[in-house]
Amino acid sequence: MSASNSTEMPRIMSSVGIINDINPALLSNVLLVFVKRLSEDQHVDQIFHDEEKLKLKGVLSLPDDSSLEMVLSTLLYIIRQASYNLMRPANFLKYLNELGFSEQVSSLLSELWSVHAKSIIDTLKKEPCSLLKVESVESSMHYVLSSHTGGHTKVPVAILHLNVNESDVTGDGKPSSSYSLNNKCKSTISLEFTQQELLSFYQILETVQSNLDELM
Repeated sequence: MSASNSTEMPRIMSSVGIINDINPALLSNVLLVFVKRLSEDQHVDQIFHDEEKLKLKGVLSLPDDSSLEMVLSTLLYIIRQASYNLMRPANFLKYLNELGFSEQVSSLLSELWSVHAKSIIDTLKKEPCSLLKVESVESSMHYVLSSHTGGHTKVPVAILHLNVNESDVTGDGKPSSSYSLNNKCKSTISLEFTQQELLSFYQILETVQSNLDELM
């Protein structure tokens, strides 16, 4: 999963300048509340209520409601990216610097992430979403013809068959309130790998497992 989305970047870049200009002491207090609530509340779409947003706009000296919404949505977006990509604090800090956040803001967010990462990830796992749940994995082998050497040779290829079940479920595997058996869509996804591709895929899985272990 990439660490950024091209459709989000223009809005993100506009918000970075606004966030960098906020008084560091005030921003620190807001970020602390933001991250703590995100790590505790399952309803992450509205971390601050309307009355709180009105106060925040004044405290942070933001010109209008749209500026505040940009700031809050940007903070939520980058934390989601860190969660979905299981970023280590050092990688998160680098990501923030690449987005253009000031050193002070980047360090503050990275420190908060290092403390609250696990609880935030656990919270985001509970969000209702459409998932492809793997029910079983099978494998097979076959040969393909290759002409890279000037002649036709048989190259062994491995295929992983992922038997998946698509439905609206929550992150803990339980059906959401809108779930019904009729929503399920069973299918099989087949992934073909050469020996080198399979090795690279295995190394990626090892990295994901290592990142998970560090956050536990």
